[in-house]
Amino acid sequence: MLFKVHRHGRSTLVSVCSDDLLGKKFREEKNLLDVNNHFFGGEKLPLSELKNILQEFDNVTLVGNDVVDEAVRRGFIKIESIKVVKGVKWGICLKG
Repeated sequence: MLFKVHRHGRSTLVSVCSDDLLGKKFREEKNLLDVNNHFFGGEKLPLSELKNILQEFDNVTLVGNDVVDEAVRRGFIKIESIKVVKGVKWGICLKG
């Protein structure tokens, strides 16, 4: 998976995606999922690190079936909040 931290002032947003999705766009009806390098291109980490990321950060955007499924399995995101575009799951984990 790929992991990137975005800081803007006091706000922090983290993006995590399955590394095989980087650079791809998925379009379905009016929905577009753009897994671009600017937002998602970051440090490559094993999926086992996702738990630590989700515990540390309050705002995490997740893209990719393996990443989203792991977040659900660990209780960080609810199944009903997951979106799917062309078979690719994505969601946002917000704490607070």
